[in-house]
Amino acid sequence: MSAPAPPPSKGNPSYFSDKKKGEVNELKNLLRDSTVERDSKKKREIIKKVIAYMTLGIDVSRIFSEIVMCVDTKDIITKKMVYYYLTNYANKNADLAILCINTLLTDWYVLVLDPTFRSHVIPVLSCFHRMYFLSLAGTKTPLFVVWRFAPSVLFAWKPCSSTSTNPSRYTHITSLHLAPSHSHPLQHSLTDTSAYVRKTGVIGILKVFSLNKELIKDSEMVDTLYNMIRDRDPQVVSNCLVALNEIMADEGGIAVNQQIVLHLLTRISEFNEWGQCNILHVVSTYRPSSEEEIFNIMNILEPQLRVSNSAVVLGTAKCFFNLTDKMPQVHTQVFERMRQPMLTLMAGGSHELNYCVLHHILLMVGKYPRVFSPDYRQFYIRYNEPSHVKYVKLDILSGIAENHSVADIIMELSEYVTDVDQELSRRAVRAISQIAIGNSFGHEGLDAMHDQIVDTMVEFLEMNLDYVRDETLVVMKDLLRKFPHKVDDVLDVLPRIIPKVDHAPAKCAVIWMLGEFGQDLRRAPYVLERLIDSFADEIAPSVLLELLSASLKLFFKRPPEMQSMLGRLLQAAMDESQRVREDSRSLAM
Repeated sequence: MSAPAPPPSKGNPSYFSDKKKGEVNELKNLLRDSTVERDSKKKREIIKKVIAYMTLGIDVSRIFSEIVMCVDTKDIITKKMVYYYLTNYANKNADLAILCINTLLTDWYVLVLDPTFRSHVIPVLSCFHRMYFLSLAGTKTPLFVVWRFAPSVLFAWKPCSSTSTNPSRYTHITSLHLAPSHSHPLQHSLTDTSAYVRKTGVIGILKVFSLNKELIKDSEMVDTLYNMIRDRDPQVVSNCLVALNEIMADEGGIAVNQQIVLHLLTRISEFNEWGQCNILHVVSTYRPSSEEEIFNIMNILEPQLRVSNSAVVLGTAKCFFNLTDKMPQVHTQVFERMRQPMLTLMAGGSHELNYCVLHHILLMVGKYPRVFSPDYRQFYIRYNEPSHVKYVKLDILSGIAENHSVADIIMELSEYVTDVDQELSRRAVRAISQIAIGNSFGHEGLDAMHDQIVDTMVEFLEMNLDYVRDETLVVMKDLLRKFPHKVDDVLDVLPRIIPKVDHAPAKCAVIWMLGEFGQDLRRAPYVLERLIDSFADEIAPSVLLELLSASLKLFFKRPPEMQSMLGRLLQAAMDESQRVREDSRSLAM
């Protein structure tokens, strides 16, 4: 039986299908059709098609002039779609965009009863590149200013009559420096009775700032935004914090004092999670003047550690860490306090969230590894986790190993060594090595644990897995530097595995061990001799250079056996790459 047909889509898929060459030109012709001009429903459907193409990434800027002519309509849906189109393409067509200025200002000043609709005007007014809309001081006469020649000189025009809509019929008033903007719709939006309009106006200011920084910094907008931090609507305050941080980025972000911080913290429960994150970012940059103030702030923020949103918890943790950075004893207690919230976040949520939380834990482990040491089993790898999560867990496990947990961790990491994921296997080998090199395990049982790790690595050398053997040889070089008393166990295995080693870094590690500890291995010169005789077949310069260095070191330890071999090696090296040739000549001299 054939599979049942999929249910029909709730939306109209025709807007996103049937894309054929020349479709944009057809839309252009349809918008010019007089019958479409008189039928608002047909016009709406055509503009829907234009917006759909724009959403798909198709360039529809060719019909900019036709879309501009549609802005003067009583159909609210069509007008909103035209505004959305203008927001995306007005910068590229600034000259044609002048055609819709009067309509935009009319929509702002006339349709005052609909705050939601007025808020749609703000993004359009904010997006015109080097074009800012003003009004004559003390009047309601629309006025637009275009930045034509120099960044400090503006040219202003006004309509010849109140009914004029022809853009060519404008009277040039004067060339002037930045005119007063207290009647600018953007400025009006910041004091609007609707919170929706105010929060949109704040983002509009930020948009204008992205187009011209001096215009905003030289005006009173920054002071206005600071005053709006005390706005009664939380969303408006959140947008103000974002805008001020962006505008004041060159000065280190928003400037805060004790009054601003306490005001935000006392209202933090009114904000949504995004707003709380903005407040926490501001608080993290504040430096209190006394320890009492630090403790007061942390007491206020304590409930935020128990919320379910990871961004809020991590933002609160950042505040705690920054506030106590210069208080060592309290700082350690803060790390301990953050342990349970971090583990809770890690236990639930998506893999992406776990990856972010694990990286925060890894940073904490780098400073205070003992905080998470009792919970080492929480970082064992699960079979269904993505690779990037597994890799971070390996780094954490290697950092939190202590006396009571190192044996279990080594056993767990040894299981990962045989994983089908070769990169995970290599990282597990490196993690075991890092535990031995980076940790001391205290004084009790120190040698026993180190010996156990080296013995485990020797077992890896005899595995029939090339990538495990190669990675083990690379890390074994560092282990023998720190624990030279275990060299005999390793040297006994080397002659059996050398013929199987093809990886250049692994070959370098083997050759280094033969040169460094060759006096303890009876067959060391003869093992090197096989490598010297195949010198011409070796491609990697790193292997050739390591062979030169190891042969010379072993020559000083066992000269009778190495003399003839070293001579042949130096002669063969003269014909190799420039670096090998230069090194061999310096050794021969």
